[in-house]
Amino acid sequence: METNIGNFITDVMLKGMKADLAVLNSGTLRADAIIEAGPIRMRDLVNILPMLDELCLLQLTGEQILQVLENSVSQYPRLEGRFAQVSGVTFTFDAKGSPGSRVLRDTVKIGGAALEHQRCYKLCTKDYLRQGKDGYDVFRDAVCLADGEQAGILPSMVREHFKAIEALNGDAPEASTAMAGRALSRQASKRQATMDLSRIGEGPECTKRFAIAPQVEGRVVCLNPAT
Repeated sequence: METNIGNFITDVMLKGMKADLAVLNSGTLRADAIIEAGPIRMRDLVNILPMLDELCLLQLTGEQILQVLENSVSQYPRLEGRFAQVSGVTFTFDAKGSPGSRVLRDTVKIGGAALEHQRCYKLCTKDYLRQGKDGYDVFRDAVCLADGEQAGILPSMVREHFKAIEALNGDAPEASTAMAGRALSRQASKRQATMDLSRIGEGPECTKRFAIAPQVEGRVVCLNPAT
């Protein structure tokens, strides 16, 4: 199912690669735990993302994106790692439908707009999936705009996102705002970090700190869910 940690990580992918949508197989997220409110520690990140997965940026048509989403939900309710955590896209699927015909096409929206079947979109995902793993054969036919060498590594991108938040809160030196191998200005780092953040702490607003607070938002809605 959709999870708040999946939403957070795919949001980082989406923004870091300036994509239209991001898709990550749930099998990437390895921690079987609840992270309580408070500081995120390195061991938390390592438990969630223990593998050095390379990212990539692909170009797909709307029709190909439908195939991606269909594969994501094709094995539901089996605990298959292919079930996608997503950002930039929302959709509804009918769990009683036949695999390959479960996604309700009229519900698919990218960036809040209806999916256009012939339009090309930029999709960020793992290079592992680009090879057709977890049933994502459609990625093999996609145009690769950036491979792992150019797109970087997923855990590193997430860590750099937290570094940008640290810099925003005044907890890290200016040099720590370097993200994804690109030296960003403090202003650019601030724009990256402040998106979808919460303010925590007591007292006036100016003394509060920035923190992540991801939520389950209904990005993936299941009709007839398994009980």
